[in-house]
This record gives sequence, C-alpha cells and structure tokens, in this order.
Amino acid sequence: MPFRVTRRDLLVTAGAVSGGVIAATQYSTETGAQSADAVTIDRTLGDEVFLPPIPDATVTGTSTFNPGAEFTVRIESTGATPLLLTSETAVTDAGIWSASFDLSGFDEGLEFVIVVSYQNEPLARAPGVVRTVTASLEFDDQIAQASGTIVSLEAVSLEVGGFVSVHEGTAEGPIIGVSRFLEPDQTYSQLEVSLDRGISGRTTLVATPHLDTDRDRTFDPSRDQPYTADGERVIDEAIVRDATSPSTTTEAVEPTQTSEGPTRTTAPPTLPDTPERDGAEPPMDIVVGGAGGVLGTVFLREVRKRWNDNNNDNHPPDAKIWYSPSEPEPGRPIVFDGRRSSDPDPGDLITNYHWSIDGDDEVTPRFVHSFAKADEYDVTLTVTDRQQTTDTKTETVTVESHKGELVLGRINPDSPGDDHTNPEQEYLSFENAGDEPLDLEGWTISDAAEEAGRVRAGEHAFTFDPGFHLEPGTTVTVHTGPEPGEGEQFEDSETERHLFWGKSRAVWNNDADVIVVADDRENPVLATRYERTEDGSYELEDLDMEVFEDWFPTVVLSARDDAPPVDVSVDEGLLRSWANGLVAFLVGAFLLRGPGEFLWSWSFITAFLLSFSATWAVSTGNGFVEPSIDPLALVGVTLPAAGMMAVGGVIWLVWKAVSKIRDWLT
Repeated sequence: MPFRVTRRDLLVTAGAVSGGVIAATQYSTETGAQSADAVTIDRTLGDEVFLPPIPDATVTGTSTFNPGAEFTVRIESTGATPLLLTSETAVTDAGIWSASFDLSGFDEGLEFVIVVSYQNEPLARAPGVVRTVTASLEFDDQIAQASGTIVSLEAVSLEVGGFVSVHEGTAEGPIIGVSRFLEPDQTYSQLEVSLDRGISGRTTLVATPHLDTDRDRTFDPSRDQPYTADGERVIDEAIVRDATSPSTTTEAVEPTQTSEGPTRTTAPPTLPDTPERDGAEPPMDIVVGGAGGVLGTVFLREVRKRWNDNNNDNHPPDAKIWYSPSEPEPGRPIVFDGRRSSDPDPGDLITNYHWSIDGDDEVTPRFVHSFAKADEYDVTLTVTDRQQTTDTKTETVTVESHKGELVLGRINPDSPGDDHTNPEQEYLSFENAGDEPLDLEGWTISDAAEEAGRVRAGEHAFTFDPGFHLEPGTTVTVHTGPEPGEGEQFEDSETERHLFWGKSRAVWNNDADVIVVADDRENPVLATRYERTEDGSYELEDLDMEVFEDWFPTVVLSARDDAPPVDVSVDEGLLRSWANGLVAFLVGAFLLRGPGEFLWSWSFITAFLLSFSATWAVSTGNGFVEPSIDPLALVGVTLPAAGMMAVGGVIWLVWKAVSKIRDWLT
C-alpha cells in the first residue's frame, strides 16, 4: 500500500492543535490578571501621543490578550479645559486595537492622558496633546520610469517621519507602492517609489503621507495613520503614464465590430486542470486525517464545557495579600494589592475584594494606606467569586521605625529675577527628622508632571548619587541649577549640605506645584503641594493617600503561576459515546482506506504532534516563549493519535499475516 498523507489530513490535524492553543490561552487570560506590558499605546514622538482636532482622531496599540478581548479607552484632560471621552474597542486577530474620538471641538495644545482599561483595571497610560503634525509633498504629472514601475515625488517633508503610500485612482484606492521610511523633519527631493506593478497607459495616482504610528519603521496600513490638515488627509495626485503613451488625450476610437461580433483581443485566462480522482482513492479520504480533528474537537469541547459550566463542584477562591514597601514605616504610604488572589475553578473570576485594615474598610483590589505609629497591625482580605463563594486571609504587618525620616522644610521655587537666568537660586531643602542616618542612594525628587507622564521621563527627576547618607538633624538642599563658581555662597556645613541638579532652566512652578519623593524602588515616600499666599510666602500641604495609588510601580501579575491544571477527567457516559464512535470510525476507515494507509497516515500525524510538543517543551524550557499551553492539553491530543497508530499497526500486522497465510494456502 503506497504511503499517502493528504493535505486535508494535515490541515485538520493542525486545526485541532491550534484549537488547543487558543483554548488554553483563553483559559489563562480569563482566570487571572495580565502582566503589566499586556497592552501598549502607540506614541507619536518621544513618549507623547499627538491627536489632531478631527472627528475621528484614532489611538492605536498592541495587546497580548486574545483576539476579541474588549478594552475601554479613556481620554481625560490634565489641565483646566474639561475633556473626558471614552471608547470601547476589541483586540484584532493581529493583536492590534484602535479607538477613535471626536476631538473636533478642542483647541490645539490641549494636554490629556490616555488610559486603557480591562474590566475596570487600568493596564496602560500615555500622555498626549491635541496637535496636528504637518506634512507636505509635491506629486507632479510624469512618465513612470523602469518600464512603468517607478514614480518620483518632487518634494516630501514629514514632521515626525513616516512613509508615503501611492494609491491607484483615489486616496481610498488600492495601495500599489510605498516609500522607504522617511526621517523626521527632512526634505526629500525626487523621492523614488517603486510600484508593485507597472503602469500601462495613463493612470491617476494619489500620494498620501503616513505616520509611523507603531514606530517600527515598517509600513502597516492598518496602524500607520495618514497625516491630516484641517480634518482631511494630506494628498497630492498626478497623471502618470508609461513611456509609450501619448502625453495628450486623443479622441476615443470605437472598437470595430463585424457581423460575427466583436473581436476578442485578450485570450481568456487559462484555468489549471482539475486533477481527476484516482478510482482507488475513495471520496472519504478525510475520514482518516479528520480523526485527529474529531478527537481533538471532542476533547477540547468537553474541557471548555467544564471550564464554563457553573456546576456543583465550585471551589472557594484563594485570597492573597501583597504590599509594598515590604518594611513599612510610620506615616509612610503603603500600597496593598489583592490582585494576586485567584480562583481554582476554570472560567470563574473574583468579583469582589473587601479589606479590613486599621479600623477602616476598603472595597477595591488595590489601595494606599499609612499607619500613624509603629506597631503590629492585622490586615484582612476577603475575596468573593462569581458563585458568591468567599475566602479570607489575615496577615500581620509590622510597622517600625528603623530608618531616618525625611521631611520637606524650606522651599524657594521662585528665584530672584528671571527664573531661567539663575536656576541655582531655585531650591528645596529636606531634613532627616529621625534618629538614625538615612540612606538616600537612588531616591528621586520630581514634580507631579513627571509622575503623571506630562513631561518626558527623567526630565524633571533628580536622583541622589550612590553612597549619599543624611545624618540625623541635618538638611540637604537640592538646587535646580549648576554649582556656582568657587568663593560663592552655598557652602556645605556640619548641619547643611548642598547638591546641584545642573539644569539650565527652572523646574518648579512659581505659584503652585507638587513635590514627589520616591525611594530606590520607585515607591513614593511623600508628596507635598505648595502654593504661594498673598504675602508671598508658601503654604505646604501633604496630599491625601488616594493620590499615591497611580505613583506606585505596577505589580507584575501572572495568571499562569497559580493557574490550575486542565480538568481532563471524563464521565462514564462520555467514555461510552467515545467507544461507540471509535468502533464506527475504525470500521469505516479500514473498509474505505485499508489498514496500510490508515497506519501510515496516523504515523505521520503522531510524528507531527510529537515534534510540535518537543519544540514547545524546548522553547518554553529555555525561556524563548511564554508557556501558554497546559502540558496536559498536548498530552490529551497526542495520546489518542498515538493510540490510533498503535491500533492500526496491530491490525496491519494481522492483515499482513492473514494475507501471507492465504497466499501460502493457495
């Protein structure tokens, strides 16, 4: 019997494996939180997103969530102008999401922040501004070069870089050519663009500049948005012809017809011959290859059913308490997070987080709290799943004073004269009010604009050098400007030290601003708002705990660490139905195909699954890819295939032996 594996055999088998991958990935996504980088937002320039004031300003990004996962995208202003817009979006098959907003009524320069949330949990944020980026291009009538495959643009300049696409007919027509990546703020003369096909005759082509929205220097029409001006695409069109076409239009010539009808000038396309089926090959060749798909589909359907059914085998969730910093001190903000809690039931989710802490109640997955004095405090978390089953955990948090205490003392945000002329006169003074030396290595001082992402990361952040300690009762004054020359003021003493930021321009606002100090692990230590009073002095106010929540580092969570294994158990009725179906399948397969081809087909399918499993094991074991498939899912698909191969081998050997005996007797 010749060895033959049909294309349908492979496609159906690959489909079963892909189904397992998708099912396992959905399971991991739906039963736990995603990592902090599960969603990204495309930036226009630096860390900012530029959106033009048009009715359909679009924000795009990527996600590792499964296709179809739904996000809420929110735009809210960070200044005095009110702006709060929301849009619902979903992840595409390519792992991309986009959301459009009507910004036609807002002025250029309006600053805002973009927040992407999943099930009310913020996953990504980015600063933005209402701004139209400019682009100019000149596309003149011309003769296409290189047999009609190259056109030339007279001049192109893109403010933030990108590409120029060439469309046929109109700006909405098919793209037949794309330029290379064009650098920002450069003027390109006689820019050549290669076309996918040659121009024949006279054709209208339209050139459109695009942003490199995803900043990968590769053109993607689904993400790289066009440049706009006054709410419309920036375009320029040209009449392009090949070298053999006349430069002016002539009268149209009517086609000559004869009594026999019009003469065909182009031969009809030749279709490939349809292969004839071998009479020895039955029309049921999909039976053997489809067995992998049948068994895999039944298996995965049963697993999904057990994931989604709300049956009587519900198990309570597992509450987990996480907090930072791990060694809290009196008066210092601490973030408490319960999102590492999980539910062991596939498809079930935690719907409520209830905290009891220091005599207060909080109903939220994550919040910030501070303890007034050193002591031991009991923190209790109760989580509730969809079935209203609960679990409660209590953890004792030890709060003690084991370091110095940093407090903000004198400030001078308004230096004499022009702020930018002598920024060394702009300063903040901090005191160690504790009883022990304070290690400030890696600590940062920044303003709220830095924390909210309204300025470039690191631009408004001062970091203490390695080894810097502040003794009890001493102060350190951080000056914005560079260190003055020798013999000038600001000399260190036993009780006061001076550090110089080295900035050439002022940082702190003269009338009001927010000062944020964070430790070497980026946990906020204090946040104080100052405001100038009528007499010219400054009033200091410590901010409430709620504002600290967004300033703590995002906790990286993984659903796979605590995910329960796939439930592959089957009941007696399902086993009986599988056995009956298997008998019918074996009889039909052997009668239609014969045991030889049955064996070879299943040997190939089993080898495919084994090689897939081995590649997956090596890749995940070495950390090349994230383990998105439960090993039991692979085993559940591979074992039936191996079993079918073993059954076929036994029957093939019996069939061969019977044939030999029959030949010997005859």
